[in-house]
Amino acid sequence: MPEVVTKKAEKNQELLHALETKMEAMIQKKIQDMNVVKKSPRLSSGSSLEEKFLLVNERIVRVEEELKHQRDILIDLKKDMDRRFEENQRYMDKRFEQMDKRFEQMDKRFEQMEKRFVFMQWLIMVGFVTLGTLISVIKIFD
Repeated sequence: MPEVVTKKAEKNQELLHALETKMEAMIQKKIQDMNVVKKSPRLSSGSSLEEKFLLVNERIVRVEEELKHQRDILIDLKKDMDRRFEENQRYMDKRFEQMDKRFEQMDKRFEQMEKRFVFMQWLIMVGFVTLGTLISVIKIFD
């Protein structure tokens, strides 16, 4: 069973790595988009400094919103991974409890068998003593 947990943890790590890679690519794209703003015809040399400032601010706001959205996705993913881990943990706990019950049942069976063997030993011992006594008595009276 630890193999299952390990495999799921590895899969979660792979998913997290893939998501981080995708986030990095998106951030790089956003940075490239911001570089496009510099080359934008709206920001030509004839534009006023105030217009350039507003356009850059708009772009920054959009990038920040996208980053916030990506952060929310990561938080949801983490919550989902935590929930799955807790479910797996509960499942494992339940399985261990079942195994403990089985071991307890086996212990009870071994105790019963031990009682039977002790009884059988006493019975055999009493039988040998009785037979020995009978043989001795028969030899004495013969």
